[in-house]
Amino acid sequence: MSQVDFYNQGTRVWFPDPTKGFVSGTVLSNEEVDGKIKIVFDIEGREKHHELLLTKEEMKQGKNLPQLRNPPVLEGIDDLTLLSHLHEPAVLHNVKLRYSQEQIYTYSGIVLIALNPFQRLPIYTHDIMKAYSGKRRGELEPHLFAVAEEAYRNMLKENRNQSIIVSGESGAGKTQSAKYIMRYFATVDDIDKSRSEPESEDFSGTMSEIEEAVLATNPIMEAFGNAKTTRNDNSSRFGKYIEIQFLKDPNSQRVKICGAKTRTYLLERSRLVFQPLTERNYHIFYQLCAGCPAAERKELGISSFEEYHYLNQGGEGIIPGVDDVEEFAITQRALSAIGIPVSSQWNIFRLCAALLHIGNIEIIDARNDDSQINSSDPALEIACKLLGVSPIEFSKWIVKKQIRTRMETIVANRKTYDAIVCRDSIAKFLYSKLFDWLVDMINKNLAYEKKSKEELSFIGVLDIYGFEHFQKNSFEQFCINYANEKLQQEFNQHVFKLEQDEYVNEKIEWSFIDFYDNQPCIDMIESRFGILALLDEECRLPSGSDKSLISKLYQKFNNKESKFFKKPRFSQDEFTIVHYALDVTYQVEGFIEKNKDTVSDEQLDLLQKSSNDFIKELTQIKDDVEITSPVSPTNRRISLGFSSISPTSPRRTSIGGFKSKNGKHTLGSIFKKSLIDLMTTIRSTDAHYIRCIKPNQAKEAFEFDPMMVLSQLRACGVLETIRISCAGYPTRWTFQEFVERYYLLINSKDWDFNDPKSFSLKIVSNTIKDEDKFQVGLTKIFFRTGMLAYLEKLRSDKLKKCVIFVQKNARRFVYQRRYQELKKSAIIIQNHIRSAIAKSKLRELTEEHAAIVIQKYIRRFLAKKRYNQIKSSTLFIQARIRSYFARKSLTGLRKELAAIKIQKVFRGQNARHKYIQARKDIIFVQSCIRRHFATKEFKALKAEAKSISYMKKLNYQLENKVFELSQSLTQKEKDNQQYEEKIKTMDSQIQIWKEKFERLDNRFKENSEHVSEGSAEQKREIAELKENRNHLEARISQLKNENVRIVKSKEKELEELREQLQRQIEENNKLRENMKNMKSNEDSTMVNQLKREVLNLKDQLQKSIVGKLKGEGPTEGYGTESYLLDAEERVGRPVSAGRNERGRSKSSKRRQMQSQSSITVVKSNKIIDERHTLQASQSAPVLPTYQNLFSSSQAINNNNSNNNNNENINSNINNKQNITSKKIETHSNVIVPITEAVRRKSTLQGKSKEPALTLVIPESKIDDNNQGLNSAPIIPSSKNAKRKSNSHMNEPVSAIPHSKTNSNIRNIEEEYRLKILEDESLEHEIIEGLIINLRIPLPSAQAVSARKDILFPAHIIGSCMQKLLNHGLLARLQVLSSKIMRSIQSLATRFEDDYVSCFWLSNTFELMCVLERIKLQEDGNKRMNSLYTSAQDVLNKISNDLEYLLVELYHGWMKELKKRISNMAVPAIIENQSLPNFYCNKSGGLWNKIKSAPQASCTIDQLLTFLSKISMVLRCYFMEEQIAHQILCELMRILGVTAFNHLIMRKNFCTWKRGMQIQYNLSRLEDWCDEHRIPEGTFHLECLVQAAKLLQLNKTTYQDIETIFNVCNYLNSTQIKKLLSLYYPIDFENPVSSDILRSISQRSNSEMNNNLLLDTEDSIFDRPKIRPVDKIDTSGMPTWTDLFLIKCLLEVN
Repeated sequence: MSQVDFYNQGTRVWFPDPTKGFVSGTVLSNEEVDGKIKIVFDIEGREKHHELLLTKEEMKQGKNLPQLRNPPVLEGIDDLTLLSHLHEPAVLHNVKLRYSQEQIYTYSGIVLIALNPFQRLPIYTHDIMKAYSGKRRGELEPHLFAVAEEAYRNMLKENRNQSIIVSGESGAGKTQSAKYIMRYFATVDDIDKSRSEPESEDFSGTMSEIEEAVLATNPIMEAFGNAKTTRNDNSSRFGKYIEIQFLKDPNSQRVKICGAKTRTYLLERSRLVFQPLTERNYHIFYQLCAGCPAAERKELGISSFEEYHYLNQGGEGIIPGVDDVEEFAITQRALSAIGIPVSSQWNIFRLCAALLHIGNIEIIDARNDDSQINSSDPALEIACKLLGVSPIEFSKWIVKKQIRTRMETIVANRKTYDAIVCRDSIAKFLYSKLFDWLVDMINKNLAYEKKSKEELSFIGVLDIYGFEHFQKNSFEQFCINYANEKLQQEFNQHVFKLEQDEYVNEKIEWSFIDFYDNQPCIDMIESRFGILALLDEECRLPSGSDKSLISKLYQKFNNKESKFFKKPRFSQDEFTIVHYALDVTYQVEGFIEKNKDTVSDEQLDLLQKSSNDFIKELTQIKDDVEITSPVSPTNRRISLGFSSISPTSPRRTSIGGFKSKNGKHTLGSIFKKSLIDLMTTIRSTDAHYIRCIKPNQAKEAFEFDPMMVLSQLRACGVLETIRISCAGYPTRWTFQEFVERYYLLINSKDWDFNDPKSFSLKIVSNTIKDEDKFQVGLTKIFFRTGMLAYLEKLRSDKLKKCVIFVQKNARRFVYQRRYQELKKSAIIIQNHIRSAIAKSKLRELTEEHAAIVIQKYIRRFLAKKRYNQIKSSTLFIQARIRSYFARKSLTGLRKELAAIKIQKVFRGQNARHKYIQARKDIIFVQSCIRRHFATKEFKALKAEAKSISYMKKLNYQLENKVFELSQSLTQKEKDNQQYEEKIKTMDSQIQIWKEKFERLDNRFKENSEHVSEGSAEQKREIAELKENRNHLEARISQLKNENVRIVKSKEKELEELREQLQRQIEENNKLRENMKNMKSNEDSTMVNQLKREVLNLKDQLQKSIVGKLKGEGPTEGYGTESYLLDAEERVGRPVSAGRNERGRSKSSKRRQMQSQSSITVVKSNKIIDERHTLQASQSAPVLPTYQNLFSSSQAINNNNSNNNNNENINSNINNKQNITSKKIETHSNVIVPITEAVRRKSTLQGKSKEPALTLVIPESKIDDNNQGLNSAPIIPSSKNAKRKSNSHMNEPVSAIPHSKTNSNIRNIEEEYRLKILEDESLEHEIIEGLIINLRIPLPSAQAVSARKDILFPAHIIGSCMQKLLNHGLLARLQVLSSKIMRSIQSLATRFEDDYVSCFWLSNTFELMCVLERIKLQEDGNKRMNSLYTSAQDVLNKISNDLEYLLVELYHGWMKELKKRISNMAVPAIIENQSLPNFYCNKSGGLWNKIKSAPQASCTIDQLLTFLSKISMVLRCYFMEEQIAHQILCELMRILGVTAFNHLIMRKNFCTWKRGMQIQYNLSRLEDWCDEHRIPEGTFHLECLVQAAKLLQLNKTTYQDIETIFNVCNYLNSTQIKKLLSLYYPIDFENPVSSDILRSISQRSNSEMNNNLLLDTEDSIFDRPKIRPVDKIDTSGMPTWTDLFLIKCLLEVN
């Protein structure tokens, strides 16, 4: 095998291109000319052919040959290391192809390459997280979640800390990727919990408080550390390493997030004071300007961002699609979430406002080129006020500096430029301190320090800048590239170690792999005499400058020994470093200033003495390590200066670097130390790498710039990883996979599938002669690069030969058959032509005869038509003439009638006018006469009104009215207070709902950043919450308005009463004065009469009071009525309407209190019988609970005997009897008679013939737990009692007479049954014998049990409940029912066996049906007796509890079945290959990386057997048809959803052969559904059926895609696009083009439903309608049961 074999005709190769990177070419010819080999290539996009003329030696060495292109089967592969030809064009093309298919993630060995799509994709939802949870890397498509899952599982299994390193240039998506990884870690614990505990599968994405706080750090860091740049709208201007801490729960053995710790690197402080065009400052400043409230805005002096020098330099203050007001609110909530109080938050915002005002301080030129600041500068005053410093001192040390010498201290003026630099340095210093303080607070509040490091685990996420190379590179790029050199060195060593470990494990012969080692470059930078050391030394010198630094660098490194340092040819202030990615030239200008601290001690001392405690806290120096960096404004790059690392990083005084002249460490030394610590941390963890790539500069969605991507692939080290792999054996196959793919390459006689290893050796030895091209390991076979493409070429050639042979024979058969068909067709055509000629002649003769006939009939028709027209015209003219004469005569008659009518109306009008005038005259005369008599009467009444008696009567009425109004006012004031309390309660509820809504709204808005369309359920919840909030607010406003209106009306009434009272007082005073001035000869008779009236009134009042105290009512007046009112209310009778109205104002409160505790005694129609009943009740023994009733009855009798009003009372009682009976019927009362024991005791005392007393107690007084009802059982509803009640409807049930014999028999039966029911052993028999220890009959398809033999527990339990109910043992019934349900729940929810769960689910529903029959019987008794008990309430409560139990049993069993059937769905439907002759590789695609491919652990036959078993169990246990149907439909839905979600996430299944296998398996499931009459089950499988059809349909043209959309109408565009992108074309099949995928993507963007996975949530249980059983059948109880008491109870009738 030589190189010539690869470059034969048709071979595709790659040629370099200056714009596209590489273009494809095809070999047109390969021939030998004059001892040389001439190869002609056809290059895409070029008109001329490219020719190569090489010698055989050059051809053998492969010099000047274009790089080979991989075979089509390998294009679009998800792991670059599996490519046969590993080189730059192959990697670039593969990444481009996948990106065009909207697959933004690609593996490259251990590295995940992530291309920024610049568009939101539905691949980060909770369902996607759930799909990746628990899966091995390579099992699903490449994804961020796969890397995060691998890190999480390694931490759990190996108990070792992990690190995920996310790197890339600005705009590549590093920050967003890190956020998605953190979100995955915050939810993975709940996903594991839902998987391990089926009962917790209702997880809806909720997180704990600490997890929410960890995620809340992202908006804080973004607000204070991110900014808009030309490359990225949300660019991180610092690096960060977040340690997400995990703690293992000792109880549940699960690992959960317990805290987080953040370390930051190189904050870009220079952005605070300068931004290039089209860029912004940090987000927080724009958020503060837009979202600050009005009150705080005035205090801080905040206005629009255009007014501030630090914000308006870039020219753009608004980012499209970003609301700074909303972002400000999100930042505030995030600060609160991590534990920063609101007061501290506004301290932060005050400092931010002060920084903006510092930037507006104007520094002007003075004499001698000095600088000065106007003391009245408003920006200076506001900034100093917010900082708490003196404006004079602050401005002084900006324009002046202090120089210390050995002898003295000199204060000198600064130049304007230096003063501006000093002002900006203060601002950068304060902002750096604020950023470090925020990181400190985050770590203080979130870091978990309660456990030792051994008990804690963490996963670190490093979000750090990538390699940078610009036209002008300064100190910032030097530090960034130095960091990337360190990370690349660590990465290379890690990859090299993995390669070597693989070879050692497989025990193959290998030589040391040489890889690019950039350690010399790192040593040149960080060694003891390296660049950083020289820089620190120059900073320490007083006369240090950039020129002296560059000269030292040239002197030290510009020699032949330094291979990584170069001196530019035409520049004296630049130097070039040979980095691993490319050579970068740095400008030395500004290195010294940016590396040292220029914040003076005077400025620092001024800030430390600030009156603002927050400023004091920020400016405290810790461990003498503080750094600020002055920046020269001449540098106009994006990055102009950086801050030190976060204060959370370890700080030691012995840093391996120099200090500046003021004794503080330089930025370079601190950054070097931070990198050393970072490398130490990474080496102590297992590292996972994510390289983010920015595909284009314009930030267009799915636009690919090849040259830009190629440069980033080189810079991020991906190509170096590939080079290391190519140095060894990059292609690795298991023996089984290799045999399944390439068994065609040798003769079928040598096939031996039983020994894959020896079979593989045969194949390789027959195809590859060079033994260096492959190695055989223990489990795999290894190939050099290019060998896989060679084997694929051999395989395709062999297949082509086979195909050509088959085509040859097929074409011969087709052409022979076509000739025979043509011959037969010619004979048939001749016959048809001859018959056609004969038919034509016959047609001519027929047409001639038909023409003659047609002419005859047409002529007749025309003549008849002309005659009919003449006739109709004549008739029309006659009708017109006759109508004219008729209308003329009619007009004359109308005129005559109109004249007569006018005359009639005129005469009537004259007569009416005369009548009206006469009537007015008569009325006027009457009015005059009546006015005369009324005036006369008025004078008489006026004289009478002046008398004293009239005034006294009026005064008495007014006083009564004032008293009544004052009472009404008091009552209304109380009502007003109640309204106010209700309003306060509603206000608090509204506040709670507002807080809930805000939290949900915040979560919704945060999720909307990552999910294009929220789930329908979340939208409905938010809409309902919004609607509830609006309703509550409207209700509150309505109540407030109503309260205000009531208060105003009350105040108005009160004011009127006061005025009226004042007028009455004045009138009384006038009357008293008139009485004093009356003459002594006043009429004595009138005075005596008044005195007598007063005495009579006093006497009446005294009698009424005494009568009320003694219980003896007076004979008339208020006392009598109130007494009768109280008496009737004590007995429970309704009060008559008139009396109720008369006594309402004086006894309303007493009536309200007594009405709540009233007890009504049911009377008979005759008052005499009622008196006897009451008298008997006094002597009969009574229940303690109702003694107050009989005391009130005695009081009534005593009053009746002692007063003279017995007749009035009796008549009143008789009159109210009908009303009482109506009240009993209409109000929900409980009839409580005296117990059987009381009756027996009364019979022994000789009072058995007296009617028993029946009490009616209001339902509101019955205890919820029905305690004490056993002492007052319900009247037994026996047949005799029912029959007698029909004839004695108006008498109490207990008063019906019985014969002595029947009474004794009934008493014995009742006593026997009552003893059984009250026995505690009965409860033990039901629970232990009938439930827990019951031997459940096993289902059998041959011998099906009878319905009564299966459902007997429900009927026996129902029969016992009915007997307890009949005997009034309601409390015992409730206790027993609750214990029964708890026992069923504890037994059936173990889910040890499907038989137990199904048996008790069926019996629970049957028990509900039995209970429904009992409730109907009780309703019948109520109608028969017209009196009913609280039994209905007890039965309703038991029925509700049974319904809850039914739902719990259903969902519990379904979750258990779902867990089992989900494990069977994928192996049985997706992996199982039941269709013969269409077998495909078990490993699926060519590049399956799973070491042991999942074998089909379950077949479709086993799945159908399982479903049939469930169906048989449901049928044998007589499950309700609707419930059984619902269970089977839910199982089919779970099968369809699980299999579809698995298929759409697994690439190795998407082939047309796999589609046929899936469709065959689904057809068997559909047949099973038809056999068991479940048509809905087929509907649940429809999405999977259509996915299987999609895999089998053509996918090459746009018409094929339209056909796919028509056939797969249940799938959305996103799902179709995903399946097509995962489709793996097999031999001789064209792959899906990227143009087709792009057109589908455009269609999916316009759809509302773009969910990738199907919904896995459980369906709602639809409880069937309860049907009452025909009868309670207890005959099914087995004979072997030892249930003595239950049998005795059932035998007693």
